[in-house]
Amino acid sequence: MCSLCGSLISDQHWSVRVKDVPSRKAERRIQIQFINQILKYYGARIQRLGNYGFLLTGSNRSSQLIEDLARLWVEVEKISGVKCDPLNPKLIDMMLSE
Repeated sequence: MCSLCGSLISDQHWSVRVKDVPSRKAERRIQIQFINQILKYYGARIQRLGNYGFLLTGSNRSSQLIEDLARLWVEVEKISGVKCDPLNPKLIDMMLSE
């Protein structure tokens, strides 16, 4: 399937909140900022690619297109070579210090 047809599919991921938000664009911007705080620990960064999805870039300049956030952590592990653990004490300390 080409990326255009894929972007026309409107199934929303469970992590996308719809109510009580000034705009979907504002919500996505806040969500990406928060995710980038976490990804910094793994030497990676994410950015929005229009309506298609996201571009994940690792510290070694490798990149991967991601359709939704459900695939994000699998791809981060591939790019960084490190298992993503949301309960990692070092990650939690980093998040609390920011």
